[in-house]
Amino acid sequence: MFTYFDLHANSRRLAVRKADLQGSVYLELRIAQGEIAGEINNALLPNAPRWSPDGSRIAFGSNDGLLYVYTVGDAAPEIVFQRESLQAGFPEWSPGGGSLAFSAWEQASHGPPNIHLLDLRTGLTTQLTDDVNTVDRFPVWSPSGRWVAFQRQYLDEVERTPWICVVDVESDNCRAVGRGELQRFGWSPNSSLLLVKDGQGDSTRLRAIRMVDSVVVWTHEDALIHGGAFSANGDSILRIRETDLSWIAFPAGELNDCLPLPAPVAGYFTGPNINLGTEDSVYFLDECSSINRWQAGGQVATVLREEPEPKPSFGNYILDQAPEPGGPCAVGMPCSRVTEVDLSIAKGNKQGPSASRRAEAPFPRAFGSRARPRARMLRAALWSAFALYPHATHLNVACVLRFSWPTCPHDEQVWDV
Repeated sequence: MFTYFDLHANSRRLAVRKADLQGSVYLELRIAQGEIAGEINNALLPNAPRWSPDGSRIAFGSNDGLLYVYTVGDAAPEIVFQRESLQAGFPEWSPGGGSLAFSAWEQASHGPPNIHLLDLRTGLTTQLTDDVNTVDRFPVWSPSGRWVAFQRQYLDEVERTPWICVVDVESDNCRAVGRGELQRFGWSPNSSLLLVKDGQGDSTRLRAIRMVDSVVVWTHEDALIHGGAFSANGDSILRIRETDLSWIAFPAGELNDCLPLPAPVAGYFTGPNINLGTEDSVYFLDECSSINRWQAGGQVATVLREEPEPKPSFGNYILDQAPEPGGPCAVGMPCSRVTEVDLSIAKGNKQGPSASRRAEAPFPRAFGSRARPRARMLRAALWSAFALYPHATHLNVACVLRFSWPTCPHDEQVWDV
């Protein structure tokens, strides 16, 4: 299935990250006609691909902590950043293509990540942030190349909305501009404004923050907003909701165009997985593993579609076909209930956090798209994992679920999932 993609707008080249049920992760590089022009194989576990401004190269991170750049047509990618003490990820090209901003964390101490700047011409790296109490990730360059915006989460407030900070790459001056979720296409074309999203559920909003004084100069509120983006000329803002994509006039706030969505836009670490093409066309990956193109004023067209793999069965159960609460189970007994969850997380041979959570959770709601109501059972352990391994996208997770049937002769079953 498709898990992420990046677009080079002018050439319409795509870098598509794919994953299968066997755990393989790789990148496919496709040209405008959809033909495959290259592939980064599973050996590198590529993550967060980014096309260079001229469309000739692609940067990506990997679970080995290195940063790579692949030039289309070459036999293999080149390592551009390798430091034994650092685990790097989320590279972002500067507007001129000469530098990469990225985040990296100390492997030995498991210290939180900071923002770094790599000069691709000289190979020299500059550390832009250095705070042992914060997780600094997801750098986004301003179009002018003067600032790098990033998301900052304080370790003592992991359940609060993160801060948005900007750092001047020339002076290293860093300041917070407000709380919210950073948007990849949140900079206005002249770099004077930064669009952020905040709130949850029915109370969500987009806010435009002025860089000169960090004042909020524009707000748009609506339900179920997942993110937003400035148009190429800055006269409208793309509102990404769970149910639709809409162009909103900026700063007037009028609705210019709307596309109802049969499936929501897929999410990623850095927000909704969209890319902006030429003439304000919007490319987006939906939760049905399709990459689509929407031209304002026109219809949506599917660019690529990946057929989902069949889901694995566990014993006599297929997860999405589990019985309803109180109904018969596979052996004719009342539906099982999860009574305990033991979770431990590790990366490589380094043991990570563990947790045990007890709850009364119906079996059908313990898996798949209906897992959200029981997410609190695992949230504490997962938060700890991301704090320790903030760049890892493949962690070894051992989870033991204990199922019990009160009327079953086998009083308790233990399955390793």
